[in-house]
Amino acid sequence: TIGSNGMAKCAYCGRSGWLLSVNTLGVCKACSPVVALAIEGHRRVLIESERIVQTTSNTKTRISRLNTILDHCLALKANYADKGVRISSEIDPAIQSAREQLSEAIRGELMDIVSTARRKSEDAISDTSKLGAYNKAIESASSLDEYHHVGDDLVESVITALRNERDDLRFQLLTSKAEIEVSKKKPKKAIEIYIETIAMFESNSRFVSRLAAARQRIDALQGPSRELPSA
Repeated sequence: TIGSNGMAKCAYCGRSGWLLSVNTLGVCKACSPVVALAIEGHRRVLIESERIVQTTSNTKTRISRLNTILDHCLALKANYADKGVRISSEIDPAIQSAREQLSEAIRGELMDIVSTARRKSEDAISDTSKLGAYNKAIESASSLDEYHHVGDDLVESVITALRNERDDLRFQLLTSKAEIEVSKKKPKKAIEIYIETIAMFESNSRFVSRLAAARQRIDALQGPSRELPSA
């Protein structure tokens, strides 16, 4: 690299001088071993990670290795290319490609997580298992949030959607349980379940209208009529 004063300048350490010489990377003799070793280390990781990405059938492994590729490409750009070290003209396209592949892989994994949660919840017999399928899915989706290089809020939006579906299901299960007590001629027990439901969802703005209906149901069950109203 040639500085503004016409003297050779090391792209890595910034030293310059008439007697200073730089190699093909644009770095001086003192910096050359360190820079070459570091770049070679990144190169080895990139080659191995790319091999694994191409051969693995495990989605989580593929996502992890794509993230490794992106991490190392970003490090090469920040620590060397942006300083003027002549490593490769392909670094920016490599970063873009890794980012796109990582985003696509995460999207696919999130779709699988959501579909699995819905299927397992539908197939489950107990209420605990039905809700547990969503809790497990939320945990799995949350583990993908560490891949922050993707640059969008896709993971968080899916987690929010899963939480909403779980809460909708919980509300439905509780109110259905209350109505079963009504059918058994146990209005006091039904009212207790409705009160529990209201307390659980009172702070959630999505349930305003449903909670109003639950309160009306409590009023009906507490009414003067001896005949229990239907749902």
